[in-house]
Amino acid sequence: MKNSKLKLEIVVSVILFFLIVSKVQLITFINPSSLFQSLYIIIFFFSAVLGIVGMFLQRHWGYAATYFLILISSIALGIASIPFITSLFSINASTFLVILTSLILFLITAYLHLSFSKSVNKKIN
Repeated sequence: MKNSKLKLEIVVSVILFFLIVSKVQLITFINPSSLFQSLYIIIFFFSAVLGIVGMFLQRHWGYAATYFLILISSIALGIASIPFITSLFSINASTFLVILTSLILFLITAYLHLSFSKSVNKKIN
């Protein structure tokens, strides 16, 4: 059972990796005249890297960074958490897909985090 959860965490890490690779062009929008937008983009990449490493290593901070990444990407930047999904559908469905993919990734991350927390608690007790 632990191996399947670890594999799912690796899948989430790979999804996050493809997310930042697919959105690397956002770096060109970082400029001092648009402070909030630049800050959102920097936080997006920083939390993505922390999420990838932390989820892969199964650390609490990795799950927290992934939660934060999902919020920043969907709310502040309007980016679907699962890359390339919006390009498969019409532009009218993109808002719905951003919300749906963010929710799915959030629920998967929460499940993995809870499972990880339970396994840590069992080891302590």
